[in-house]
Amino acid sequence: MRGGRAVCQARRMPARNRLLPRNRSWPLTATDVRTALGDPMMDGVILSFHEHPSESRVLLSATWNRTVRSNYAYGETPDWWGKVLVGVGNLPSAERAAARELLREQALPALREWTAEALRRADEPWALRTRQRHWSVLDGRVVHCDEPA
Repeated sequence: MRGGRAVCQARRMPARNRLLPRNRSWPLTATDVRTALGDPMMDGVILSFHEHPSESRVLLSATWNRTVRSNYAYGETPDWWGKVLVGVGNLPSAERAAARELLREQALPALREWTAEALRRADEPWALRTRQRHWSVLDGRVVHCDEPA
């Protein structure tokens, strides 16, 4: 576990897990993400599941982790450099079904496009900065925001 996240090494994580309190669950599973991205693209992805609730209500996030060619990489392992970190947030269990449907229909296809673009541009100047995109479900719809990190 790193920084409040359960890193999914085996790429399998059930929607409900003992790491979460009884009333919390993840809206997506590793299988959902893997199916959306496809196995070849998953080689460029590090998937994690966030254990702690977020005040921002972000349920899905993608971060391009730029390659750092120094010893001052803020404690990140070199295996993460030049990859996309995908994080799945948790929410109240009662909201899971509605959020899952919306995220699978709208956010996962957008995640696939964003990830493919990030991996395609890995050798371009675009990749020199860490970049992020976050998806949330608000008022029954999926919204996203981009952040340069």
